[in-house]
Amino acid sequence: MLYLLLGFAGSLQSGSAAGVTLADANPANASSCDSGTASSTFLFLSAPFKVGNPAGAATGDVLLLTLRSANETNFFGSFTMPDAQLVRWTPLLSSGSTRTYYRVRLATDPGQYTLVSGLAFGTASADLTAVITAFSGADTVAPLANAGAQASGTGLGTGTLPDAAVVRGGSLRYSTVATDRSNTFDYSTSAPLAESCHEQTGNASITGAYEAGLGPTTTPTHTMAIGGSANPSWWAATYVIQPALSPCKGGGLTLTEPSAITFPATTLNGLDQTVTTTATFTVTDLTGLLTGWSLSGTSTTFLSGVHALATNAMSITGVTATPGTGNCSMPVNLIGFPLTLPAGLIAPAASKLFNAGLLSGAGPVNLAVGLKLKVPASTHVGTYSSNWTMTLAAGP
Repeated sequence: MLYLLLGFAGSLQSGSAAGVTLADANPANASSCDSGTASSTFLFLSAPFKVGNPAGAATGDVLLLTLRSANETNFFGSFTMPDAQLVRWTPLLSSGSTRTYYRVRLATDPGQYTLVSGLAFGTASADLTAVITAFSGADTVAPLANAGAQASGTGLGTGTLPDAAVVRGGSLRYSTVATDRSNTFDYSTSAPLAESCHEQTGNASITGAYEAGLGPTTTPTHTMAIGGSANPSWWAATYVIQPALSPCKGGGLTLTEPSAITFPATTLNGLDQTVTTTATFTVTDLTGLLTGWSLSGTSTTFLSGVHALATNAMSITGVTATPGTGNCSMPVNLIGFPLTLPAGLIAPAASKLFNAGLLSGAGPVNLAVGLKLKVPASTHVGTYSSNWTMTLAAGP
């Protein structure tokens, strides 16, 4: 009789995961971008600058606003930008006459936002350009991952958009670029950025673009090409909008593993054989983040005294995932089967065995792992054992 006992040793790493979709509620709609003037005559406001609410925007959506003024004359003090109508916008990064803001849309918000108004000595006026983009599915308590990032430059040609760190999976990176000339923009070298608006008047120009479905390990490589009027000065700001936290939160990322996995006793018969079994692992993600996770494994060679099985003897035939109590979202696995579990006298580098993509795998998930061991005809009688190391990590 050949008896195979798989001894199992586990090790863990920290991690995260979970599921809400964040999206542009108003892709490339004219009502979210506008240009014009604001003017005032003898201390009386005669023509404030207004921009319509983005089409498709709903209560609870997060609105990102970029507002640029030019050719300002004779306004008393500073503009009211853009807190008229008792509508409060939270200021973000700014540079010169370009300002950025955000707000969470309320049911009481007006159909049009008054963005610039003010008092004047005599007659005052300013040219204005504005872009408002609405995002649904955002975290209304902490909509932005951080304070954002900014960059600036001068001249035609290629510039690099600033990066801002992503914390939660499924986040959306939004960049806005303003120049002091009428310009054309080209994001063709930086897909998958989607342009939400390009608005310009006179010597003021604003372009907004976004990239959705990001995780913390996303590395941006986005550039922009600026063309048009000679030698423009430009300024860009980038923000990361976060989706809402998963209800599976308040804890960490943990792996529950069997202490040992035993294969059935097998009678050697002079023929090549395989033996199979199933082992159940439980991954529990209570981080509340949306980053997904991965389960990796490696092992030592099956040994019985001086006798060994081949390093490719063990394979994983498939994994069946079932929800544990309190599961919030099932994992979306992108690892194909069958696959060989790495093995060696000294355990080699681990390979991914199963993963949960962004926005999936939140809460407890039971993983029934199908195992197959090759027993060649030349195998010597004995009890063979192998030590496994399993690693659970954040990100798919």
